[in-house]
Amino acid sequence: MKFWPYRILKRDDDGIRADLDSIMQHFAAKGFTFDTIVFVPNAGLYLSKLFVGMFDNSFEVNFVTVRRASTVTKGNPAKKFIFKREWLSNLMRHMEVLIRLVKFKLGIKQKMEAKLEIGFNVTDKRVLVIDDSVDTGTTLRLVKSALLKKGAGSVDTACISNHLLPDKVCVDYAVYTYALLRTRNSRDYDAV
Repeated sequence: MKFWPYRILKRDDDGIRADLDSIMQHFAAKGFTFDTIVFVPNAGLYLSKLFVGMFDNSFEVNFVTVRRASTVTKGNPAKKFIFKREWLSNLMRHMEVLIRLVKFKLGIKQKMEAKLEIGFNVTDKRVLVIDDSVDTGTTLRLVKSALLKKGAGSVDTACISNHLLPDKVCVDYAVYTYALLRTRNSRDYDAV
């Protein structure tokens, strides 16, 4: 392993479509069929629009709402400036990963608000949960557990990027590992 394995991967809409297709092909090759596809925030709406455009109405598509403490905090003017400059943005992203890595190693858990909403029926269904990027896997674990408690027959997980510790944070399928994903949904997508 290199000293710092993380790279920044900028994906346009066509790239994300290819990544979503890769996820579906992976599970199809294993003979898996799904009754419903669930997307999680914050990129869930963005990913789902691309997904529905590709697969029409082949799958029931739903969303789970998870409120994290980090998503409730207000924007920071310094960060707004940083995310407009590509080199500063790259540096900031790497620093954020370093901080999360240290917290993970020290056992400091992310502050999560206990607000998780599932407003659809999953009883006895095979569910695939798709997230854009996975750090510690906290969100996916919460969502998977909640879906199973609601009666889902089985829940598989997938993401485009499992970047923090892919060997420790188990996702059923990740298109990329050690890649910090930058998409149209990212606040630094248009950084120059």
